[in-house]
Amino acid sequence: MTPDALPKPRPDAKLKTLPEARQVQLADFARTHSLNQTVQWLSQAGLKTSISAVSQFLRWYRFKQDLARNEAALRDSLVNVLRHDPTANGESLQNAGHLLFTLSAIEKQDHRAWYLTQTVAIRKNLHSIRPRPPAISAPSPVPKPIEPNRTQKK
Repeated sequence: MTPDALPKPRPDAKLKTLPEARQVQLADFARTHSLNQTVQWLSQAGLKTSISAVSQFLRWYRFKQDLARNEAALRDSLVNVLRHDPTANGESLQNAGHLLFTLSAIEKQDHRAWYLTQTVAIRKNLHSIRPRPPAISAPSPVPKPIEPNRTQKK
């Protein structure tokens, strides 16, 4: 999912519809101040809002930023794979993406995301080592029984 793929904010979402530069300022201010201080700061700037709205905005904004970082990191990782091996196939690109998301989950200490990446890897490995059933071939024709030669003399 890319940041552009996020649902468009509702028109009445005051904070999510601010210009991008103002959203950056808000997130920067909130990084070093409490939610209550951020609400007061916004109020002084003429924007009436609540602690809940600021909290929801910050969660949405950080998620959007994380998506943008992950997209850039994945793109860079895939470019590196292709640069080192121009004949890379889908499997090597998929492995690079899997590694990136596993490292991201570890970095963020996101146990659920790490668990999911490992579950996908295990299922993929089980699928690749599971013996495949023999291919079903068309049945061979049944030979006709040999009839006795009727031209023989008795």
